[in-house]
Amino acid sequence: MKESIAFQQRVERLDRALLSSIEQFRSGNDHLGLDHFLHSIDDIEMLTEFHQYSGEPQEHLDKLVKVLDKIYETLKNKDVIGLTDLLEFKLSPLINEWYEKRDDL
Repeated sequence: MKESIAFQQRVERLDRALLSSIEQFRSGNDHLGLDHFLHSIDDIEMLTEFHQYSGEPQEHLDKLVKVLDKIYETLKNKDVIGLTDLLEFKLSPLINEWYEKRDDL
C-alpha cells in the first residue's frame, strides 16, 4: 500500500513538473523550462526502477525508452520546440497512461 502511495505521489509530481516545463517553454522561458524538465528526470528514473521490479509488463518501459531517445535527440540538437512537443504530446500522456493502467490493477 505504501508503495502504491509513493508511486502515485511521484507520478503526480512528475506530471506537475512536466506541465510546468511545457508552460515555461511555450512562454519562451527556455532556461526555466529546461530546469523543470531536468528536475523531473529523478522521478522518471525512480518510476522506471519501480516498474522494472514490479513484475508488470515491459510495454510501458519500451515506449518510455523510445520517447526518451527522441528527447535526447532534441536536446542534442537544441530543438526547444521539438522538445516541448515531445514533452506535451508524448511523455506526459505516456506517464498518465502508465499511472491509469497501474491504478486499474
